[in-house]
Amino acid sequence: MRYPEFLKKHDTIAHVAPSFGVTGEPYTTQYKEARRKFEELGYTIQEAESLYLMGKAASNTAEARASEWMKAYLDENVDFVHSVAGGELMMEILPLIDFHTLIHAKPKWFMGYSDNTYMTFLLNTICDTASLYGNCVENFGMEKWHKSLKESYQIMQGKRFEQKSYPKFAINDVSHIEGMELADYDLTEKNVIYTSTGEDMTLHGRLIGGCMDCLVTLVGTPYDQVEEFKERYSEDGVLFYMEAYDYSPVGIVRTLLQMKEAGWFDGCNGILFGRRKQRDPFFGLTYEEALHSVLDDLNTPYVYEMDFGHVPPAWTLISGSVATVEVKNRKASITYELK
Repeated sequence: MRYPEFLKKHDTIAHVAPSFGVTGEPYTTQYKEARRKFEELGYTIQEAESLYLMGKAASNTAEARASEWMKAYLDENVDFVHSVAGGELMMEILPLIDFHTLIHAKPKWFMGYSDNTYMTFLLNTICDTASLYGNCVENFGMEKWHKSLKESYQIMQGKRFEQKSYPKFAINDVSHIEGMELADYDLTEKNVIYTSTGEDMTLHGRLIGGCMDCLVTLVGTPYDQVEEFKERYSEDGVLFYMEAYDYSPVGIVRTLLQMKEAGWFDGCNGILFGRRKQRDPFFGLTYEEALHSVLDDLNTPYVYEMDFGHVPPAWTLISGSVATVEVKNRKASITYELK
């Protein structure tokens, strides 16, 4: 696994929009505040031309988005590539990405989550290059950074390789209320971590994954190189991490079944599930029942309601690293090894 150089003082960060741009509120206000903060910290910001655009569910054409992403990644004057937002249609750029060139290019951190899975995941599995699955640029547009954002920035700098679960999480996004675009998280819910056995658990392996809504669309395509990745890193074993945006419990069942039938989970060391956004049962089927119904016959241990994904506060995962996850007394911690 190739690990890029971490952020250093006076580095140049490229802000790209390979899916959504940052038009409309609260996104424009959040992005501009985030940019101001990073400039204040001493970084030079390079913006993609599509950044403030939005139409037909994407910031620009697939050709423009792919070109801007490749240009930023290959630019020797750019040190770090950071997606401004998630979105819906990043998969459109994949046929236009030159993975052969990326495999031989100097490794560079790409950071984002949700729809950015398409590149955080494929950099790992196709290019053997680590990536950061975590906050997009706009998420840093908080007047006073929450602890999770401070830790995320420390990871970007290579100053932190361990995270612990946070006491509470937010289910309401108050930033969509006019005048509260830069507000803190509305932390109302007690954070409780669960394991498949109900007991304390330790899992270890090479970390790959992302947003399930995106991952499932790669199954069986030319971009599905999970089996080859598992073979290359058989000594470490794979530890999947997954989280969902749109899925109800039945969506979770369908997605996990497809991955299971494709062999993704064969021989894996375990699965980590991020905190779910859709929290209601579907026709009586709960989220917990959905996981158990698909996974229990694999005898693969799993942990759910973890601190990553669409429900803040969230960890920034060093995707591609070797991770150790410990769950004890309904709390979790993760450590990363860059090997």
